[in-house]
Amino acid sequence: MTTPNPEITAETLKRLFLGQLSEVELLTIATHLRIDTILEEAHQQLTLSNDPLLAILRSRSPNPDPAMESLTNRLLAKLQPLSGMPVDEDAVVTQSSPSGGTLPMGALARSTDASEMPERLDHYKIQRLLGQGGMGTVYLANDTKLRRDVAIKTLRSEIAAQSRPRERFLREARAAAALNHEHIIPIYHVGEDRGIPYFAMPVLQGCELTVLISENERFSVPNALRLGREIALGLAAAHARGMIHRDIKPSNIWIEFDPNTSQIKPTESGRVKILDFGLAHREDDLRMTLSDAIIGTPGYMAYEQARGELVDHRADLFSLGVVLYEMVTGVRPFNGKEVLFYRISLAMDQPRAPAELDATIPMDVSQFIMRLLEKDPAKRPASANEVAEQLLALQTKSVPLAESPPAHTTAHPQSARNSQSRLWVISAGLCLLLAGGLTAYQLIFDSKVGTLVVDVEGDAEVRFEKGELRVYDADGKSKYTLKPSERNKSLPPGRYSVQVMGADGVKLNTDNFEMIKDGKVVLRVTVDPNALAKQNPDPAKATSPDREAAEYVLSIGGAVKVNGDNREIKAAIDLPKGDLTLTWVDLVGTKINNAGLARFTDCKHLTYLTLYGTKVSDAGLVHLKNCHNLTQLWLGETQVSNAGLVHLIDCKKLISLNLAGTNVTDAGLALFKDCKDLQDLSIGDTAVSDAGLAHFKDCKKLTYLWLRSTQVSDAGLALFKDWKTMRDLNLEKTQVSDAGLAHFKNCKDLAYLWLRNTNVSDAGLAHFKDCKNLTYLDVRQTKVTAKAIAEFHAAVPGCKIQHEGGDIEPKK
Repeated sequence: MTTPNPEITAETLKRLFLGQLSEVELLTIATHLRIDTILEEAHQQLTLSNDPLLAILRSRSPNPDPAMESLTNRLLAKLQPLSGMPVDEDAVVTQSSPSGGTLPMGALARSTDASEMPERLDHYKIQRLLGQGGMGTVYLANDTKLRRDVAIKTLRSEIAAQSRPRERFLREARAAAALNHEHIIPIYHVGEDRGIPYFAMPVLQGCELTVLISENERFSVPNALRLGREIALGLAAAHARGMIHRDIKPSNIWIEFDPNTSQIKPTESGRVKILDFGLAHREDDLRMTLSDAIIGTPGYMAYEQARGELVDHRADLFSLGVVLYEMVTGVRPFNGKEVLFYRISLAMDQPRAPAELDATIPMDVSQFIMRLLEKDPAKRPASANEVAEQLLALQTKSVPLAESPPAHTTAHPQSARNSQSRLWVISAGLCLLLAGGLTAYQLIFDSKVGTLVVDVEGDAEVRFEKGELRVYDADGKSKYTLKPSERNKSLPPGRYSVQVMGADGVKLNTDNFEMIKDGKVVLRVTVDPNALAKQNPDPAKATSPDREAAEYVLSIGGAVKVNGDNREIKAAIDLPKGDLTLTWVDLVGTKINNAGLARFTDCKHLTYLTLYGTKVSDAGLVHLKNCHNLTQLWLGETQVSNAGLVHLIDCKKLISLNLAGTNVTDAGLALFKDCKDLQDLSIGDTAVSDAGLAHFKDCKKLTYLWLRSTQVSDAGLALFKDWKTMRDLNLEKTQVSDAGLAHFKNCKDLAYLWLRNTNVSDAGLAHFKDCKNLTYLDVRQTKVTAKAIAEFHAAVPGCKIQHEGGDIEPKK
């Protein structure tokens, strides 16, 4: 008989079955599972109790999960010879129902009685059931006040009857409602009617990412990277507000698209909306865990999350890594639908890198996904912003190709094309796709006489020089020169062609030029029919600057609002007929460039413009100098500096200004000193100091001030000593101390306060004990003591506090 390892006892094995062991202990158990006497002792102990593991193993289902079954049998194969307990090939895991019983997998979707549907919740008239799950129900409803359809999510009645779930649902829904980002589903309203907590959100077209994953064996790398980046951008916005999702998975990622008008696959055109942000409980599954301390979905939750440890924003990055892995490979990196089995898989299994499963996945993409899946949070990317930036870099990176035989060309005869506009402006757009390990990208070149659309599917080298497209051979010699044909000026409406000139000077005109290699098209050049106009248009019917700008925004994936209507438009077909007034533009996540901003030169009614995270720079801002009616301008994370901001000196109506992460300095901020109505100012992650902040000393309406990672000190904060309006204040990584915080002690409406990595101590925190509306406080990496935190929590019980010791959740 093998001598037992002193670390492996019957109690240790019991803790294994309960999912309570560390990674080291799990690995030790995996090595010594042959110790028969200890296994027998553990089995005898467990058979005398109603142990969760035995309940799991004894459960039956007609639809066993292969991954779960494999893990189960690895344990049962060791136990069976000792106890005579049969290895049941049909044994699978069941999940707990809210009432404490058990339900087979898949039963939760049928567990809610649709007859319980309320007729009305406050001013929302319930119309019909949209969906239901283990925790909640979603209805289509009509907002009788605003006269619009909304989706209403409620807790199931038996769960709403319990105070703890109901309070958490409402508390975290209100916190999520404070988020406003393109890639997070907005929450319109949070309420409770006749004991039923609920929140209202928009009705979206599209489907969950789960549906697309089930319909596609795997995603192309560029599509997966694009969707992953949008998820990361949404997470970054929420993490900046101190919120952690904790349950990123395909069923919580909505892909928005119009199934009736979209001619492109949802995987290529859909836009991400993160669902259920900040909600610890999930609609489709209560908590598939053995402990109330563990919140999340096995298969997607981070290593530290599965162990029941305190988590930070990097847990969401791990989950995003799992989603990316699943999209590009078609499988998940770890197995297990219950926390116990998932933890065993995390400890015992080392997932293969995506590139090992599919050689067409670029190595750098594979390595980055594996970095997201690091068990040690410190080895993952530091932030969701970093992930978004890296995914964009991977998405736009060209992959070198191997040598291949020479190409031959074919020219296709001209054909009629529909046309709509003759106005051509200079712009260039680039979208790189990493598909099948080959370089694939599309170039769009506009000029006054035509637009070239260039699709490159192979190793053709192209350059756009002096208004002409040049195609080079393998030796770097110019092979063909293409440009919109001069004949376009004389051709009848609907007919346009490309002029092709060979190296020998021979010219031809064609509307479709292709290079073919090994029977496959590697280069195709066409004229864009959607951007062309009728010749000699009627001046009375000429496109207005606002319409032209709106159509351009929509053509590159942006969104607009027109005519004062609050309805967000994302497709040109939804624009109203006739004249329109463009007031609202969102270009986040698009390929907008400096040339593209020329469309806004005469958009004098524009009030809202967000270019956050785009590639625009100073050269582009000159086109906004006539947009004097702007009230909200977001230029954060762009390349703009003082030189470009000079063009905005007449924008004195600004209410919200975001310059975070730009090259702005104190001198640049002086350009906005006359914006007396400013309420929202974000200048974090810049070189701004007290001198720059001083330019806003007369902006008495400021309620949101983001100063993270600036040179601002207590002296700068003294400017606000008499203010009482501040609601959101971010002072992370600044020189601020207790003295500076004293200036905000009378801000009774303060709701969010970030003090991480400052010199603040107990005395500074004491200034806010009377701020009863405070809902979030971050004092990590400060001098604040545990005693002061406890006292503060007692004084402001409704505030969530993040500190070195973990998170303190708010009380009712």
